[in-house]
Amino acid sequence: MSFVPLRHRHLFDVSRAHYDDDAGRCLYADLVDAEIEDGRRLVDAGDRAVAFVPYAAHMPYEIWLAPFEHRASFADASDDALQAVGALLLRVLAGLRRLLGDVPYNYVVISAPNGEQDTPYFLWHVRIIPRLSVPAGFELGSGMAINTVPPEQAAERLRAAIGSRPVT
Repeated sequence: MSFVPLRHRHLFDVSRAHYDDDAGRCLYADLVDAEIEDGRRLVDAGDRAVAFVPYAAHMPYEIWLAPFEHRASFADASDDALQAVGALLLRVLAGLRRLLGDVPYNYVVISAPNGEQDTPYFLWHVRIIPRLSVPAGFELGSGMAINTVPPEQAAERLRAAIGSRPVT
């Protein structure tokens, strides 16, 4: 597209504000670190990437995958990071299928907009969004999500389906 969608622009702007307000720290790197430290929402991890259910997941069993290598743009990711995220993506999708069956899902690569690929305040990542529910009146009217599965419970079930252990 010739423009950055408003929602994506907002994510990028919030990340920039965090960087400016928090002594040059990347919001997404901080989020990954916090999820690893907490551990309850981790799904799987390797040496180069991690998968977790975000604290405020919009949908049941929503999963984020992030590389440990800090790059704002998917296009600038190293081959090692791409391989690690790809391998993790395959494991997580296989576990999701074992757990939920052959449900529809989307996955989205979230990356820095063109012209802003070198920013230190953003981390490209992948969101997996199973389509288990249909937004209804509240969600459509308010723009807010209702998630019927607590993220800690979703992560625990996904770990069991993948055969991974919590990362400590």
